Amino acid sequence: MKSLESIDVERKAVEGTDARRLLFGAVLITVCLILMTFVVFLPVRYFGFVNYDDDDYIVNNSRLLAGLTAQNVSWAFTAKQTGNWHPLTWMSYMLDIDMYGVNPGAMHMTNVYLHVVNTILVFILFAIMTDAMWRSGFIAALFALHPMHVESVAWISQRKDVLSALFWILTMIAYVYYTRGPSYKRYFLTLLCFVLGLLSKPILVTLPLVLLLMDYWPLGRFNRLLCYKGTWAEGRDNTLHGVRSVFVEKIPFFILSALSSVITFYVQNEWGNVATTDLVSFKIRFGNAAIAYALYVMKMLVPMNMSCIYPLTDQLSVWQVVFAVFFISLACAFAVRERMRHPAIFVGCLWFLITLIPVIGIVQVGLQSMADRYTYIPYIGLFIVVVMGVPDKFLVRKALSVSLLALALVVLLLCAFIARRQVGVWYDNFTLFRHAAQVTSNNYIAHYNLATALTLIGSDNEAVYHYRKAVEFKRDYVNAYINLGIIALKYNNNAEALNSFKKALEFDPNLPLAYNGLGLVLKNEGKVQEAISYFQKAIELAPDFTGAYDNLKSLTQSR
Repeated sequence: MKSLESIDVERKAVEGTDARRLLFGAVLITVCLILMTFVVFLPVRYFGFVNYDDDDYIVNNSRLLAGLTAQNVSWAFTAKQTGNWHPLTWMSYMLDIDMYGVNPGAMHMTNVYLHVVNTILVFILFAIMTDAMWRSGFIAALFALHPMHVESVAWISQRKDVLSALFWILTMIAYVYYTRGPSYKRYFLTLLCFVLGLLSKPILVTLPLVLLLMDYWPLGRFNRLLCYKGTWAEGRDNTLHGVRSVFVEKIPFFILSALSSVITFYVQNEWGNVATTDLVSFKIRFGNAAIAYALYVMKMLVPMNMSCIYPLTDQLSVWQVVFAVFFISLACAFAVRERMRHPAIFVGCLWFLITLIPVIGIVQVGLQSMADRYTYIPYIGLFIVVVMGVPDKFLVRKALSVSLLALALVVLLLCAFIARRQVGVWYDNFTLFRHAAQVTSNNYIAHYNLATALTLIGSDNEAVYHYRKAVEFKRDYVNAYINLGIIALKYNNNAEALNSFKKALEFDPNLPLAYNGLGLVLKNEGKVQEAISYFQKAIELAPDFTGAYDNLKSLTQSR
């Protein structure tokens, strides 16, 4: 008969073996995540800037180009550049400039490094919350390799996505440790991570709601507080106090979210990014939001036809809206019904729905209907549904568990293959906008940006084709008309230039560039007095328009 001492020794040996296996598994998963992510995203080190926000954010931003100085740090907290308030993101660019100079490849790699760190943190977060190490590894792998996440990593201007996600996940990890041993230090650490995230991108405004979801699952705080193992009567007073405290402790987070939302709306509105209801009606906003939710789910399952631009349209199909609303309602009803048996499905669905609210278009910022970059955090919710929603009984049966493992590996390989191809799309302006024009329909923004890029390298004939496609898809695209007029002037095609500038003024009678262009056309035709009046009109509308001043001066001096 074994002694108590020998039994204790055997127990400790088994525990030690289990601990070593867990450690080995965690290290193996981490190494694989790092290698897979770098294999997919390493090509970006050879990529340059694109003329889609990168010019406004970095190339033409004298503040950033001066590096990280006390004066520029102060500017970062007050800047309204590009209509975004994210001081920490500005400072990260400044630090890049100090470290690498104006090196787009190195700045791309900073995004990749952040994405790698985020991937590892996602693995750690779910591993400590659920104790399901391999499932947590699969969630992290999907986060790392899903093709819809390429835009957030491969686009320098989306530094705010990967940086804010870093603090989002750190906030959640800190919160988990706070709930397991509440203390002021752990609480303020959680709050600090949250503040840093808001300073990177205001997308974190929904995080307090996600923390409440975590309290439900997987932390199970509501179950514990509601006397899960006892009766309501046994601990009613303590229970009421406990449940109340779960909400009270989130109040500072909600206050900070509200403050960040107000600042963001003010800055976006000042910059002119917030679309009015005259421009985009509520009917279009809600219809597009429903369709976008459904499309995001579809693209998570089948990542195809990804584009850097999905233009908003007012020609929504009624049946598409009805189907999208029905699909979302059905999914929500199923999640609510399964909230007790499969809380992971319930939490994952709500995570996805809630985190997309700021960018779903009810408050329409810009003229996009959706964006791949908006899925960076929300897709974690869908990954929870797919991975944690699989019943444990499926994993007990060897045949089923082996089949699921094989399926998981195939899914990851497909994701890696498609993501690697999508990374190549971001190589330069031409590959980016050609691809966007090919995989979407009536994409006037893609055609316009491609034409602008072609103009810069002197491919004027091809540029004219794409500018004309832009105005074909959007009749009031005044910038395209103006650029058509400028190219026509370059080749002394006065009739075409005259028509283009007049067309632009039909849709917007207050365009200095159009009046200046008309002045140049009339100057070429020898109509000096009329040309002078147009140059004067351009100066009246834009007093700092030096080109119009020079044109006016050359005419008045020659008379």
